[in-house]
Amino acid sequence: NKEKVKLIYNGIDLNNFKPRNKNIYRKKFNLPLDKKIILYVGWMTKAKGVDYLFDTIPNLIRKNKKILFLFIGEGDLKDILIKKVEKLKISQNIKFLGQKPHHELPYYMNAADIYILPSLAEGMPNNVLEAMASGLAIISTDVGGVKDFIINEKNGLLIKPKSSKE
Repeated sequence: NKEKVKLIYNGIDLNNFKPRNKNIYRKKFNLPLDKKIILYVGWMTKAKGVDYLFDTIPNLIRKNKKILFLFIGEGDLKDILIKKVEKLKISQNIKFLGQKPHHELPYYMNAADIYILPSLAEGMPNNVLEAMASGLAIISTDVGGVKDFIINEKNGLLIKPKSSKE
């Protein structure tokens, strides 16, 4: 009679975040099976650095058309970013999914390949831990407590904040 050990951090039950079959969730959410999916979850604000990420996305798409960026969240930059995507004609590579309930996030993480956090400042971001528990590769700015669990080029990539080029 084995008891299930609960892994809880900051009030978040990380047991819900675990690697699952990507194709199941890609089909469930009508996402392509043949693209690398890069996921961002959070507020779309200046403090979260999404504008720096959007400065580099067109270059990445030009180099590899088989990339899809998923953005979950809301914020004051969202409408500006949507207009930028339309102007650059890259909407086939970017989807804005709006706000999602927290209990759905493990499934979106399982549909993705990479989790990205371009934030300018953080404490201990739960979403990076959730993405790691889901088996995602992590790309994050080197801010706050992120470096406490991401070792650059070992279990993720750390980049300088505000560095679209990097």
